Amino acid sequence: DTTHFHAYSGFETVTYIDEKGKEQRKSQSKTTKNCRCEDKDNCEHPWELADDGAGTIVKAFNKYIWGHKASILGLPMQGIPLDAIAVADAATHDGETFFPHVVRLFAQYPEIKSWIDTVLYDSACDSQPLKDKFRDQLGIAL
Repeated sequence: DTTHFHAYSGFETVTYIDEKGKEQRKSQSKTTKNCRCEDKDNCEHPWELADDGAGTIVKAFNKYIWGHKASILGLPMQGIPLDAIAVADAATHDGETFFPHVVRLFAQYPEIKSWIDTVLYDSACDSQPLKDKFRDQLGIAL
């Protein structure tokens, strides 16, 4: 599953054109320069996100949190996590973090793969293409 932590940084909403030519809006952390130049607007140092990885996390209808997200894997009823990683963009849908995290876990600890024949997740992973991917690439039922 995933968990979140509040980000104590500011954000701004930016408008961009997606690959289909449609205007989109996205929240991102404010930008800054990590230099000590007096004229930051005109110096050659690059602008960087002040809080890389923070994003808008949708908790429920009309409930949003500006924060960081982590993906956690564990065995049911054990209470002990097997692995936890930070999600690069907190706005990533939970269903997109699960498969790569399981692949990463099996790469780090190949002996665990033989223990697992079924994985459980909430409705974020209720998609037939994702179920097929787990079955076809890992031999695991989702």
